[in-house]
Amino acid sequence: FLLVVVHLFIVQTSAFIVITPTERQVFNHSTALFGPQDYDRTAPLAVVNPVYACASGGPIQNPTQLDGAIVLVKRGPSASSDAKCTFVEKALNVKQKGAIGFVLGNDEPTGLLTMNAPSDFDSSLLDDLPSLSLNKI
Repeated sequence: FLLVVVHLFIVQTSAFIVITPTERQVFNHSTALFGPQDYDRTAPLAVVNPVYACASGGPIQNPTQLDGAIVLVKRGPSASSDAKCTFVEKALNVKQKGAIGFVLGNDEPTGLLTMNAPSDFDSSLLDDLPSLSLNKI
C-alpha cells in the first residue's frame, strides 16, 4: 500500500487526478455501483487509520483528518481475517467521520475493480459520497 504525499486530489466522474508541486497525474478508476454516479470533488487526501476502515479492526484513529477529505482506504483484509468488512461498510465508516470522497486502493492482482453493495443495502445512505477504486498506484 503506497502512501503518497500530495497537495491536491480531484475526484471526477471521468478522472482521478493527483496534483503535486511538480506534476499532474491522471489515474484510471472505476466508480462504485453505490453512491453518486456523476461527481466532481476537490479536497486534500487522508489515509484512514487503520487502513482497512473496518469496524471490527478497531475504531478509526484519525477522524479529524478525514473530515472534509477524500479518504483512501485499503482493499481487504483477506477473507480469513477477523477485521474484514464490505465495501459499503468501509464507505459508511469514513463517511461517518466526515469524508467527502471514498477511494479504495486495490492492491490485489485483480485489475480494476467495480465495487458493489449487498442487494438489501439502503443505497440512500451513500447518495452523497463519491466512491471509486484504483489499482495500485
